[in-house]
Amino acid sequence: MKRALIGLALVSALLAGCKSEPGDELVGKWTGVVNVTDEDVDTAVKDGRATPEVAATAKKLYESLRPTLELRDDRTYSMRMGAEASNGIWEINDGRITLRLEGVDPEVGYVMSGVPAKDGKTITMNDRNGQLTSTTVFERDED
Repeated sequence: MKRALIGLALVSALLAGCKSEPGDELVGKWTGVVNVTDEDVDTAVKDGRATPEVAATAKKLYESLRPTLELRDDRTYSMRMGAEASNGIWEINDGRITLRLEGVDPEVGYVMSGVPAKDGKTITMNDRNGQLTSTTVFERDED
């Protein structure tokens, strides 16, 4: 009887150690498409963040980029967008994913924040970086 209880305790401990955390299903490589709406451009101009010419040029540049994102199971990430690369940590809270730059105040240092689709195939993230606000839809890369 003691052996059975010990065996049951070991199996329970192993299963508890295998419990997945929210966001584990997002681990992997993703490729994104950036979208900047005309409303985003108008808002940037009205807010004084950009001239109409700069905003229009930035929109074309952002939309030509195909960012790549790797989410690791240790909750670190790396992202490349054009010539820029960033690294940091990612977290899931209340169904939202947030990417935070390494070594930056967590209150202001997020790169992007968004919501994964329920089917796990896409993540839609919002970003206000520089002159424009953009939305990037990441799709899971095929292995």
